[in-house]
Amino acid sequence: MFDKNFNIILGERSSGRTFLLWEISKILKSLGYKICFLGCTNEFDYDDKFLSHFDFCRTFSSESNSNNPQIVELVKEVVERDRYDFIFIDDMDVAYRTQPLRVKKMINNISVCKISTCLTEIPILGEEFNLFNIKSNYDDSKLDERVTVEYKGATLGVKDFLLSLTRELKISNVLR
Repeated sequence: MFDKNFNIILGERSSGRTFLLWEISKILKSLGYKICFLGCTNEFDYDDKFLSHFDFCRTFSSESNSNNPQIVELVKEVVERDRYDFIFIDDMDVAYRTQPLRVKKMINNISVCKISTCLTEIPILGEEFNLFNIKSNYDDSKLDERVTVEYKGATLGVKDFLLSLTRELKISNVLR
């Protein structure tokens, strides 16, 4: 399912994008994958329970902070040296909208599979990607039967999508 360099969860505000990212990370973590988290807004605190199960976390200190290229360099160094399986990037469209082109290219060139959330724009620079559209008919970010994920022409409820993902990952884990 995550066979491309970029895998984008696309959806409107309060659609459950970040929560879906978190649920996917819990599944991957339970199967022994190493995961890094990169937050592109300063909304997360390192003590946040949302970040507790990630192996390595960094967040941009502000949308236009000049230290952000160093943060991306550190993430690249750690995930490539320690052989991480995934980088989860929350609100990647914010980073791509506010950061210099150099930071965008640095993120693209990290040789680890990336799963990211975006609002309505897809900010990838010349890359193939998988697209997961998340849709919600209400303003609550809780995921239940009314929230759906569209992927490769199929529409699934979030719970069914997560079950399908778990099954696929367990099979590929056994075959590895």
